Amino acid sequence: MHYKIPTEITAELKLNRWLYLTDLLVAIGMLVMGFILHALIHPSLTIPFVVFMVALYGFWLYRPKTNPHMRMIQAVWMMLSRDRATYHAHDPHEEATKEEDL
Repeated sequence: MHYKIPTEITAELKLNRWLYLTDLLVAIGMLVMGFILHALIHPSLTIPFVVFMVALYGFWLYRPKTNPHMRMIQAVWMMLSRDRATYHAHDPHEEATKEEDL
């Protein structure tokens, strides 16, 4: 018997119902980065810096409704790193069907 071994495994390790291991590691990384950068921030800008770090963490882990299996940072990275020389087939009949359904 030959078993096919997948070359890529995309399953995430779940710590509890809503927290994944990736979320925890990103939170720890953001805290470390915040403590390192905190020394470079003027004391009057501490609160906006904390708000910015929390917003960045939220953006990093947000899962869009259009693709719930991918985090927002992954979707943005794919958008920025895509090959713009790649063309996709265009079917005008498919667009006409979508317009009729509306």
